[in-house]
Amino acid sequence: MKIEVPKILEEIELGEYAPALAGQQVLVWANPDRPTRDAYTKATDNYLRQLLVMDTQWQSRAKVVRRSKATKKAADAEMEAYQAQRAALKKVLNDEILAWWAGIWSQGDDPSTHWVLDELQSLDETDPTFLLFLISKSDTMQKEHQAKQKKA
Repeated sequence: MKIEVPKILEEIELGEYAPALAGQQVLVWANPDRPTRDAYTKATDNYLRQLLVMDTQWQSRAKVVRRSKATKKAADAEMEAYQAQRAALKKVLNDEILAWWAGIWSQGDDPSTHWVLDELQSLDETDPTFLLFLISKSDTMQKEHQAKQKKA
């Protein structure tokens, strides 16, 4: 017998974040399939690994710069270059994770409720606390759904 497991969508009531948003919801895919979950794990692991590698390389380079007779101006310029590279890398990696969340929040039948990366990038700029609220609530919903399945 073939059983088709439906996508389970749960609502985040946005009034929990701000009373002005009461009555509006975001749909969350509570039971993403293994490939979808694995893509998130891969994206977050990649994010952490690449930043760790970059930071480790910078720490080694910073020791060399401090020991050398480089001027403060040259050392500061190198630090600025590192920070710019790190910010660019973080943006690329962050966008990969945001794109994943856009997919999780775009499973409802109504296309007007779907999210795209540009919207999440804008939200990250204008109200990062709201974006973190959505991610945190969604993550909790997914974990609670998985915990229910394990108990059953």
